[in-house]
Amino acid sequence: MAIDFNDSINVILSGEGLRGLQGPAGTAALSGPAFTFTGELITRIDYDGGAYKVLTYNADESVNTVTLTDGDDVTTKTFNYEGGNLTSISQS
Repeated sequence: MAIDFNDSINVILSGEGLRGLQGPAGTAALSGPAFTFTGELITRIDYDGGAYKVLTYNADESVNTVTLTDGDDVTTKTFNYEGGNLTSISQS
């Protein structure tokens, strides 16, 4: 089943959906998001306490990477597509 681009961005931004993008297990929940836009695309999300996410996009404006920096911990999710459909998300 293909995942719609809007569904994938909603996972990034919604409360419960963020659990997989918050970083290492045991990391406190992120709160107080403030969004930075470049044109119509969200390019940065700043949270209370100093943590932040940087989003990069492919030429078709699909999400390429989401990198969470929380103190010394940095977690990057890379979104992989095939034929315009999200097929997997890898983490480094």
